[in-house]
Amino acid sequence: MISVPGRHSIALAVFPLLCCPILLIGQQSGSRNVSALIGGIYKATNFAGGTRSMVGVKAAVVFAGGLEIGGVGIKVLQPVDISVGAGSLLELRTGYGGITVAKRGLLGGRIGASFLLGVGNAEIRALPVGNQLGSDNFLVFEPEVTLEFPSWNMVHSALGGGFRFVTGVDDLPTLSAADLRGFTVTLMVVVGGR
Repeated sequence: MISVPGRHSIALAVFPLLCCPILLIGQQSGSRNVSALIGGIYKATNFAGGTRSMVGVKAAVVFAGGLEIGGVGIKVLQPVDISVGAGSLLELRTGYGGITVAKRGLLGGRIGASFLLGVGNAEIRALPVGNQLGSDNFLVFEPEVTLEFPSWNMVHSALGGGFRFVTGVDDLPTLSAADLRGFTVTLMVVVGGR
């Protein structure tokens, strides 16, 4: 079942691509001042004490000098099980997305820095029935440092590390914003953007 936050996250990531043709039409023939990229993201991170995998999409406009502005949508692959005592088990499902700003080629090489500013949604369900006990939207700020690997034709990849800051969590039983914060390790594979 696809949750509403996942659809909104993907829409946020794809939106910049709709703008790319308009920006690229204005460029002179042979000019490489503006380009576009799209790709996939795999992220390992922790939620409520459990490490989980997330997948998502990224789309961006890349300007001369390595400035990148775009969007990301990402969702946890498998819910996080939370034990609340005496055989009770809850399940956390979450995803988030937003606008990203990145600078590539720092320190004269393959180092980059970026941040995501956006919104997310988390919901708690009771197991084994699956009744929703609570759902809440939250704000996300996720800075990250990346190391770019050598490119292959139009395919580029990078490994990143960062931290997810979350605020605005009020309506999740047994959880707070601190349970949604955490370190992240990200692998990105994108096409275009050079």
